[in-house]
Amino acid sequence: MNVSKSIIRIFDLDISRSNLDNFLQVLFLLLAFFLPISVSIAKIILVTFLIVFVASENFKEKILFFKKNYLSIFSTLFFFCYILGILWTEDLQWGLIMLRKMADFFLFLPVLLFFSKRYFFDKAIDFFLVSIFLVCLLTLAVHFQIIEKLYKGSLGSPNVTMSHITAGVFYAFSLYIALERILSGKLVKNYSKFFNWTLVFILIYTLLISNSRTGFILLGLVLLITYINFNRGGILLGSIWISLILTIFFTLSYKYIPQFHDRTDALISNIGDYRSGKNYDTSVGQRLTWTLNSLEIIKDNFWFGVGTGDFNKEHDKIFQNLQFKVQNTVNPHNMYLLVATQLGIFGLIALLSIFIHQIKFSLQETNKSMKRLGLFLPIMFIVINFGDSYLLGHFTTTLFIFFSSFLYKDFEKY
Repeated sequence: MNVSKSIIRIFDLDISRSNLDNFLQVLFLLLAFFLPISVSIAKIILVTFLIVFVASENFKEKILFFKKNYLSIFSTLFFFCYILGILWTEDLQWGLIMLRKMADFFLFLPVLLFFSKRYFFDKAIDFFLVSIFLVCLLTLAVHFQIIEKLYKGSLGSPNVTMSHITAGVFYAFSLYIALERILSGKLVKNYSKFFNWTLVFILIYTLLISNSRTGFILLGLVLLITYINFNRGGILLGSIWISLILTIFFTLSYKYIPQFHDRTDALISNIGDYRSGKNYDTSVGQRLTWTLNSLEIIKDNFWFGVGTGDFNKEHDKIFQNLQFKVQNTVNPHNMYLLVATQLGIFGLIALLSIFIHQIKFSLQETNKSMKRLGLFLPIMFIVINFGDSYLLGHFTTTLFIFFSSFLYKDFEKY
């Protein structure tokens, strides 16, 4: 009996609701908790959602929902472009791998949209932030050598559950949520304020030691958008203030945080080596080379792309003719270039239609917190997708579809 009461209290269950609703709430909260910890466990939970969806009745209600929810339509359309791209791909095996990587947009996002309830969301954010807090504590334990090594974390790269490429995105997104909660005045209890303020400072430090250049960029974006949201100074004044703050902040970080210092020096050195022709095979040099190669592919396959599975083959043709040495790739590390090479301009439009709908929906949202978060999510992904393919089956894809399932659903209609 005590165990049952504890479960009801932890997951904030309501015995007056149906068993299915309470079960779905538990699944959503578990998914929120495991998002920053394990992509495998998150996938298992997502598959459970899919099983419940297929096994449940009210087929007509499902069809009616998907016909009226534009995000599920645009998401399915985007995936359908990948299916069509199979028709003219030569490398069918890699094409099927790409279909599997992009299947979240067809299998899981529409299903989560269908099942999500407004009253799940606040508790889900609690679970998500507690999980991030634990991840940060473990990361700091590795960083300060309290623990020598833990899972993926080591002294040089302390992020314990994910790579630095992904970790920076999670830290920055969590930072925005924590700041939004504090500044919106939603936190009434003192322990909630204390937890969120503590989390803000821990996240900033963890982000700076994460070795994530994307995270550094997002830190500036988080501060700028937060300032604009909660002040009436406008974009220009906000940009001036944030630029001043970031200049001081990054100067101190460069001087006192070795990871930030080393990554900054490496970036400057990489750019100098590429411009002088001294060394193209660096992090920056590789990305610039892959970008130029991808643009060559797009130029010759503008409308329909080379097919779902043929980026590797077409990139190899250009790669073999390079006059300098650089590492090859199966991914240009830019989501827009990847989609455009594979599916052409129509595939790229399908991807952008998702972001456009999210922004348009959020601008009409009356709940200010939902509106702010609903705008920040697509803006963040629009920015980071220039630096890597963050919607290609990463931790970040699950982050995107999970929060999208709450932020872009009209709960008054459903």
